[in-house]
Amino acid sequence: MKVLGIDTGFARVGFAVVEQINGKFSAVDYGVIETPSSMKFSDRLVVVAESIKHLAKTHKIEYAGVEDLYFSTNKSTAMQVSQARGVLVVALKECGVTVYNFTPNQVKSVLTGQGKATKEQVEYMVKKHLGITEKIRPDDASDAIAIAITHLMTNKNSLKEI
Repeated sequence: MKVLGIDTGFARVGFAVVEQINGKFSAVDYGVIETPSSMKFSDRLVVVAESIKHLAKTHKIEYAGVEDLYFSTNKSTAMQVSQARGVLVVALKECGVTVYNFTPNQVKSVLTGQGKATKEQVEYMVKKHLGITEKIRPDDASDAIAIAITHLMTNKNSLKEI
């Protein structure tokens, strides 16, 4: 099964297509969708939506895991990221993808066994699950891989569909 993991944003959206075959995880595709700050915000949202649709169609994605938002101290950025997340969910649903929500603590807990794990601990477990030693760059892509692996490792009856 292939799953699309998404680390939500609008300047940089981390994405990862992870496949699980016979209990082993493989990162099929990963990276970031970047939109320049010189673009109007609405145009940036269109780029994000179209890019996600392209990924979903190219990889024949049926399921996606999207990181739940937590409020930052910068309220205007939080609102823009919320809007981007909404656009991402709609784009995926338009492609027939079933979308699930994961909190950062869920990802940390599933991958490391503790909800207060550090970013370094999560990255270590991601690399371990993929059987790689090199650092995954950029961090947004690594976070998206973590979300996809979390989806694949989570009991399907406990998943929260958006």
